[in-house]
Amino acid sequence: MKLTEDIATMTSPVATVIIGVYNRARQIIPCLNSLLASTERDLEIVLVEDASQDNSAEVLRQFVSDHLERNITLIRNAQNRGASGARNVGIAAARGEFLLFTDSDCIVQPNWVEEMVKGFKRTGAAAVSGTVFDKPPTNIAERLYIGSCNVIRKSPNLMESNMGFSRNIGFSFDEAIFGGEGDDLAKRLRVHGHKIALVPEAVVLHNHSLDLASFRRMTAQQARGHTFFWYKHGIFMGKDIAAMGGALLSLPLVLIDIWLTWVPVVFLFLQIAAIFYNESYYKGKSLKEAVIVLPLAICIYTWRAFISLVTWGRILLGLEPGIHVSKRAWRAEIRSLVADSSSGSAG
Repeated sequence: MKLTEDIATMTSPVATVIIGVYNRARQIIPCLNSLLASTERDLEIVLVEDASQDNSAEVLRQFVSDHLERNITLIRNAQNRGASGARNVGIAAARGEFLLFTDSDCIVQPNWVEEMVKGFKRTGAAAVSGTVFDKPPTNIAERLYIGSCNVIRKSPNLMESNMGFSRNIGFSFDEAIFGGEGDDLAKRLRVHGHKIALVPEAVVLHNHSLDLASFRRMTAQQARGHTFFWYKHGIFMGKDIAAMGGALLSLPLVLIDIWLTWVPVVFLFLQIAAIFYNESYYKGKSLKEAVIVLPLAICIYTWRAFISLVTWGRILLGLEPGIHVSKRAWRAEIRSLVADSSSGSAG
């Protein structure tokens, strides 16, 4: 009996860190080295190589070979499944009590795993999220991006680059949503009555390099993903871009009567106010810095709103079947929860 208990302890670490890797051959080694320096030694690392087009697979294979004494599992996907799919592959292979997630371009602090585990035990939460710091910016795109992963001033939410949840709750990421998958998971957890907590002491550095072209591509992907999230949960558009969406939708009024120009102009001023609030309060920028990034922010928020409206059109035309399947499954899940609650109350 004692031998069985010892084996169970050896094979079930307190935490599993899951990292999906796609075309990150250069960034992944600093990330992994930071994990190996963790103060928490009862740690499993699961790496999911998501059919990269660079030499990420060879880099990861060599890293694992060089550290055979550590508890590292490498899984290679035959086809690219995206961030949520890669994380789900890692979840299926994980054996830890707590499942932790960071990105392949992040560097974790030595006490990150330890603080995340403490956060679970201190709060009793099913899921936790920590602090994300950005690298010093080198251009205007990175100056605007700084603070985007900051969830400390928001109601407890989940940021994919620094989050975790208990394995025994049996949750995974919705692969129909890419960009906004943390928001979706948080929403589903809350509906099921699970608690989410912030652990500010658990810190990672997000070493995310951007230029204007890559920022534009990332914005488009996230806008699509967030629109899928909004559609699934009965929301038209997020508060951060709702006014810009109104400005774009009201533009045709100008063709009807030039005096109606005031309608999109009012929406635009509301959006500028929302940008200042988001940049200064949620992202933590100074007023001066918010003013400096404002012109680019207006362009990016306009692009996000435009892509969101286009995505809504594709959804309504039935061109995005995956999210329709996801929404139907979620509605069925809610009906089941309501039925269970009703039967429990009747009993």
